[in-house]
Amino acid sequence: MSKNNYNKAIIDFDKVIELDENFVNAYINRGICYYQINKYDNALNNINKLINEKKYKKNEIYLLRGLCLYYKKMVSKSIDDFKKVINDKKYIESIPKDIINKLKKESII
Repeated sequence: MSKNNYNKAIIDFDKVIELDENFVNAYINRGICYYQINKYDNALNNINKLINEKKYKKNEIYLLRGLCLYYKKMVSKSIDDFKKVINDKKYIESIPKDIINKLKKESII
């Protein structure tokens, strides 16, 4: 998907959230779109809203937040989120290799 398509999708998710601010999937998908275009702060705003309001706490949201934090060079904070998803095999391939190695050294995996 091109950056332009992600930006269009963000506008669509903005409209959905305007209509229903409790529509969890709109926040998730808008966060993913922001992540894909490297707007990590915007992605984190969406993710943290869901986590802080206890609307959504599944592994995929912690993985996304961990990745955003990692690419913002906030590695120690990202590790906390990666630890929450490390045992879920479908997410382990998405965790940066240097984080995997660090977790192995700490005997977490």
